Amino acid sequence: VHIISTEPLEGIFLNILLYIPLGYLLPYAFGWFSRGLLLWKTILAGFLLSCATEAIQLHYHMGCYDLDDIMNNTLGTAIGALLYGLLLWFFDYRKRHIKRPRTV
Repeated sequence: VHIISTEPLEGIFLNILLYIPLGYLLPYAFGWFSRGLLLWKTILAGFLLSCATEAIQLHYHMGCYDLDDIMNNTLGTAIGALLYGLLLWFFDYRKRHIKRPRTV
């Protein structure tokens, strides 16, 4: 007998996980990080895509329209963008600060 259902938590985590690749790939595809616009443009794009998805669900009576989905999808986009930024910083830092042995 299950007293507590984990189904709502699964929906939250799946919505977040679904949008992490979007947050990672958008700055990579459009080069937004180099212009200092990584986080805001990426989050806005994820938010708008999530709003469009929820609007389609509402219009066609597919699934259920939920504000929590928009927030979780946007959070997933932000996490993906932050991961991209951290990896970009890490590899740039390594390139600038780690000395390679000289070959003769």
